[in-house]
Amino acid sequence: MKIYFCGSIRGGRQDAVLYAQIIEKLKNYGSVLTEHIGDDAMIGREKDDAWIWDRDCAWLRESDIVVAECTQVSLGVGYELAYARALGKPAHVLYRGTPGTLSAMIAGDPYFRVHDYSGIEDLAGVLERIFVSPVPCTEERLLDMARNAMKASYSPYSQHAVGAALLCEDGRIFTGCNVENASFGLTVCAERSAVFSAVSARCRRFSAIAIAAEKTAPWPCGACRQVLNEFAQDLQVLVTWGEGWTARAKLGELLPYGFGPDELNADHTGSERG
Repeated sequence: MKIYFCGSIRGGRQDAVLYAQIIEKLKNYGSVLTEHIGDDAMIGREKDDAWIWDRDCAWLRESDIVVAECTQVSLGVGYELAYARALGKPAHVLYRGTPGTLSAMIAGDPYFRVHDYSGIEDLAGVLERIFVSPVPCTEERLLDMARNAMKASYSPYSQHAVGAALLCEDGRIFTGCNVENASFGLTVCAERSAVFSAVSARCRRFSAIAIAAEKTAPWPCGACRQVLNEFAQDLQVLVTWGEGWTARAKLGELLPYGFGPDELNADHTGSERG
């Protein structure tokens, strides 16, 4: 497993020693791509800003999981978390501050898993929960993420905002919203937006999708059912609308006798080629 650890650098190095200790503990679970976070000498040998940005973004894309220590306020760590979210990487936040003082943009986003701890001495239990006994993604969390994605909808013509959250078999979650166009045929639904984001990140195995709308049950349209069927014929489909109404169905129930890769004898999910 490749771990991307992030902590404050230019925002303040008060926790540099702690970062080094966290990195040593993280090595028990995989390779840490960002060992320099705990080593001021390594940081001093870095090149210019563009080089650092290119390297760190490449590491984020390469990583399997992101762990961020957010006690020290850092613009860079906030950027890294947002980038991890866009990539669908599992993202965990470590926080030693007073409860209720972590930025609402992190604490309030259901995508991030926040772990309060008091110091290095009780970090072992936190890492155990993250790596050995990970908390599975619940239906309610997936539905919450779909509702949150709905807020980004661009739907000036239909006034029908839709959001989707797609759960991959490896635990990553990709979100999408509907994006309408004055040329109506070019509109992209939330479900396909989420699928395209996942495939762009080389994820092609899905277990569930949650879809949210404001007024009526947002069952996927025929085109979205066909796109989902390309990758996960047994997909669990969850929908939510109104004041917390929910419903669920298997994709096979929504698309009986579907036509997909099996009909063409295509090995479409056996490789993660981009």
